[in-house]
Amino acid sequence: MNTAFVRSLVVAGALVAPLATASAQTHVFQLNGSFCDQFNGSVCLTQAGGGTLGLTGFTTGATATSGAGQKGGLALSNVFNAGSYVVGGAYSIVIRGSLNSITDNGGYKKIVDFKNFGTGAGYYSAPDGDAVYGTPYYQASNNTSSDEYGQAGKYIANTLQTTILTYNGSGLLSAYVDGIWQFTTGAAPANEFNFTDPNATAQFFSSNVSGDQTQGYVDYIATYDHAICSGTQGCEYQFVEDAPSTTTPEPASMVLLATGLVGVAGFARRRRASK
Repeated sequence: MNTAFVRSLVVAGALVAPLATASAQTHVFQLNGSFCDQFNGSVCLTQAGGGTLGLTGFTTGATATSGAGQKGGLALSNVFNAGSYVVGGAYSIVIRGSLNSITDNGGYKKIVDFKNFGTGAGYYSAPDGDAVYGTPYYQASNNTSSDEYGQAGKYIANTLQTTILTYNGSGLLSAYVDGIWQFTTGAAPANEFNFTDPNATAQFFSSNVSGDQTQGYVDYIATYDHAICSGTQGCEYQFVEDAPSTTTPEPASMVLLATGLVGVAGFARRRRASK
């Protein structure tokens, strides 16, 4: 067999294989009429104080009133401490949703709560130091960790946006909004980013603060047992529709794949021309 043809097949075949290998989520919640994982119906989100589940997403309910506990959004328990997850190890969370307002009641909108309301620790849309609302913000749980702010005004009211939080398992949490890096925290104590209540509960769009209006809409939540992004580079995400796969081919890989396929096509043309 012609060696050029063999080389072309090797290049193309070697590159096609990685494209079919997915970086799979451990859980995917599409919230399309069900609170349960699309691929594992035994793992489900729970409502936290009201809200309405429709065929395309979840509208959060009334948030906390004085003396109330979790209200308004969704909770996920016994995931970040089970299965392929390691307590204190790496993980990632993807959330697609929108906030009804970014300014009312002081502008602090808790999107993810890490400590089951045991502290104020969490990821927010909040006003930054210059009072610009809608800024990605991490509030640390203790004095040994620093608060972090992202791009001023990145969140826009009533706009569907994608938030990715990815923890490397070594004290660094990175946040991305619509694929754009917002911040990476300074090194933190080992348990800063753990979901540390007995059930490792993560809360989404919920608050236990009187008057805090973390109201909005969510139509997709996914979790990983590893960090899917790191550092200041962008973090583009391909949403899962029918299969638990989100790996997007790197541009360089696509170029090489195209080169291999062109070589195969060229060889085929030469064979036909020589007949």
